[in-house]
Amino acid sequence: MSSMIPGSDARRLIDLFPPRVVADGTTTPFLRNRSGEGFFVSDAIRDRLSSIVETESGQIAISALAERLHITDDEVAPFVRQHVKPGMLSTDGQHVITRSERDRIHTDLLQRKNQTVEKLLHSTNKPYMHLSQFARDFGTLYPEVSEPTSLILEELGDRAVPFPSGYIVSREWLDDSVDRASKDVTMKGFAWSLPPDVLLPKPLAPELSSWLAPRIVESARQNDPLSNSDVLHGYIMRVGWYESMCKEVKGAARAEARKQWEADLTESSFDLRQTLSDTISSSGERDISADAHLIKTMVNSDFATEVDREFHQQLAELEKEGNSEFASLWQDKVFTRIQLYRQGIQALDDEKLREQLSDALREHICKDIVPKALALADSRKLIRGETLKRNVSKLEQALASAGSLNSVVLALEKWTKRQSIESSDTEYLRARKWQDIDDLIRSMHVQKQGRAAKDGPRLFGILVVVLIAQRKDGLLKFASSAFAPKLLKQLKGSLDTGVYERLEILKGKVKSGEVTEQDLESMREMAAGA
Repeated sequence: MSSMIPGSDARRLIDLFPPRVVADGTTTPFLRNRSGEGFFVSDAIRDRLSSIVETESGQIAISALAERLHITDDEVAPFVRQHVKPGMLSTDGQHVITRSERDRIHTDLLQRKNQTVEKLLHSTNKPYMHLSQFARDFGTLYPEVSEPTSLILEELGDRAVPFPSGYIVSREWLDDSVDRASKDVTMKGFAWSLPPDVLLPKPLAPELSSWLAPRIVESARQNDPLSNSDVLHGYIMRVGWYESMCKEVKGAARAEARKQWEADLTESSFDLRQTLSDTISSSGERDISADAHLIKTMVNSDFATEVDREFHQQLAELEKEGNSEFASLWQDKVFTRIQLYRQGIQALDDEKLREQLSDALREHICKDIVPKALALADSRKLIRGETLKRNVSKLEQALASAGSLNSVVLALEKWTKRQSIESSDTEYLRARKWQDIDDLIRSMHVQKQGRAAKDGPRLFGILVVVLIAQRKDGLLKFASSAFAPKLLKQLKGSLDTGVYERLEILKGKVKSGEVTEQDLESMREMAAGA
């Protein structure tokens, strides 16, 4: 090359013109040739390098340029990196990019950018992109600036909307979302403030919801000026529709309470909100159409407090009704009977008989009256709720350990008071007593022909009980026929002599087993006509 200077001359020139230091390293006007016999003037080598970059194509490895430029390997890399223009080096710094290659890359990159913009602007499943990603992918198209964000936004204009999180979103998609949602609000009563068919980044979602919601509300108002809409629980809803939906959800909560009550479910793991979500969502009989997500959102939002209140209020009402029914049953089947039976015992003159009947009544209460009343209450599903179940269990334990009629009565009175069951008043007891007497008299007619001998003891016992009840306080309905002879003595002096003698005769026939059908009919007539 004509620009080569012999070695001895170059050394003298270097002594006269020492290398100058620049900001990015040391440079020299002379470069050693590959044979080591002389030096090249750096300007000439730079011109040669420029010619290669301007006229050739593709990418050229820097290591391959040493031989082509006839300079040593250790000098070529610093020289090339110092003298090529920005954008003419590969990203790894190991290749020189020729102008034709750079133009090709620029064209391809520009084409990819345009495709990306078009995809962004018209996409339905991913209508957003972060500006930093856009800048990383296409920043080389803006070599004149270090941060191309503003230029990108300027190019997009009103075709995209920027958000504080750094995302840009297609204006076409935003407008379409507002239009679709506002139509849903008008037609269905509700719409999600965010399109459910698009997966959004977490930082963008709340910003997008805040942007869309007021525009959907305004658009819905324009569609139906007479209907008001509002943003509730992440949805845009017509106010009237929301109120109707609240009413339906509350109704479902009450229905669920009734279901729980009827099934006597007391599981601690019961999840009201999840159950309501599943029940309402799967029901085909809903008055109002709503998606499962909206229902789940409603029953788990601040509205859930009202749902819980409806559920528990319904349970409380059902429990109150159940307790009232139980109280009526208990008063009728247990408390009133015991009051009448105790009055009947206390009205007797024979102390020993009173003691015997007291023991009989204690056993009758513990083994017959209370168990049958509880069984009847259970069959009617009146023993509900943890409190009542627990109290029933305590009563059964108390009665099992009671050794006397007084202790049984005391336990029952305490329990009855705890259940807020009032004792029967005098007027009610009197009416109930005569009702039971009528029932006893009617029961004497429920007999079969040919059973006089067997029916005699029972009918005679009923007759004596009826006659005593008609003359004394209380009722000894519980007393078995074995007590009839002793009870008969309590009637002496209160009956006509002829009637009493007739009873003595019947007593003898019962004892001997000689009762006839005529005797049975006589007993019925005496009870009815007493």
